[in-house]
Amino acid sequence: MAQERLARLRQAIRNREVSFPAQVPSFPRQYSVKIQWRVVTLYFVQGWTCEQLADRYGITPRRVRQLLRGWVEYATAHGYLQEIPAESLMAAQSEDAAAA
Repeated sequence: MAQERLARLRQAIRNREVSFPAQVPSFPRQYSVKIQWRVVTLYFVQGWTCEQLADRYGITPRRVRQLLRGWVEYATAHGYLQEIPAESLMAAQSEDAAAA
């Protein structure tokens, strides 16, 4: 999963195909721990682009992508990002439809 393109992973998270932690962890061996969780949240949850994040934090878009890829790798290895099985997804959608 860590090899997936960031945009595809962001879409999978938004479509509830991949779990995403409610409290975004920071990993100390990664670049700029102080902004790491903010960048991850803004990119994956709020839909910001790498260019917008680079402008906001005064770093290059390449560094943003590097930070995001590193975070995804660590998060996947530690179980924070996991694929949601299709049958679980269909059951949740059925429950949502029944509730509406």
